[in-house]
Amino acid sequence: MDISIGIPVYNEQENIEKLLKFLSKQKYCTEIFVVGGGKDDTVNVIKKFREKIKNLIFIEEKVRKGKSSAVNLILKMAKGDAIVFIDSDTLPANTAIQLLVKKISGDVGVVGGRPIVEVKCWKDDLSAIIWDMHDILLKLFPEKFSGSFYALKSGIIKKIPHDIINDDGFIASKVLNKGYSIAYEPNAVAYVKNKNDLISHLRRRRRINVGYWQLKKLDIGLIPFPIILEVLISYIKTNKRNIFNILIIIGLEVIANLLAFVDRLTKTTPYIWKR
Repeated sequence: MDISIGIPVYNEQENIEKLLKFLSKQKYCTEIFVVGGGKDDTVNVIKKFREKIKNLIFIEEKVRKGKSSAVNLILKMAKGDAIVFIDSDTLPANTAIQLLVKKISGDVGVVGGRPIVEVKCWKDDLSAIIWDMHDILLKLFPEKFSGSFYALKSGIIKKIPHDIINDDGFIASKVLNKGYSIAYEPNAVAYVKNKNDLISHLRRRRRINVGYWQLKKLDIGLIPFPIILEVLISYIKTNKRNIFNILIIIGLEVIANLLAFVDRLTKTTPYIWKR
């Protein structure tokens, strides 16, 4: 199976260097697309890897257009049987990509991996808890996947709306509507390296919640509240020591929802993530 890699990127000079260094050692990648740019040294880092990775195709966007624009360019240009999308702040474990692609067969249209956060301080713990609950969710409700790291069977999705925020929710809906299924591979671990300070966390959750409103407007079903409650209870049962951080997460989620509501009233769609 030919495998295309797709990486949207912006202002990720340190993370994209680690990711490309990892991919330079993987011999199974037919082509590697990197789309985006940045105000830091991201562009120079990517260009440096052109000499090391012969199948690296870099499409520099002089004007920032957001992740969906990058995804659309990759969908248009990729020639592999499967496209593995990796966020530029995400680093797959050694065999994670192979584990994803291995499940792309028959009626399986998308296979999602398992993003995790390495906890180095209590702020990391907040993101780690969310991703751990996400793992529980995907085992209970396998109609969703994480947009940070997943494999998509080529040809199913031709294009996504340029201003869609939660691209994974949109793609999941279209894949299911076309008669394909979604699989989850929890052993396909990828390490997320994004900023975990409280302000960045709140901004990220605010943006995601605006994305939920966006999906709802498109008549795309969201995760039922009873499922969310079941996930929360399941996590608390086995992680009682984290109850204080869970309360912080709930509090931040309430604030994020309120801010997202304001965005909805003002018709603000932050599809371009600020870094």
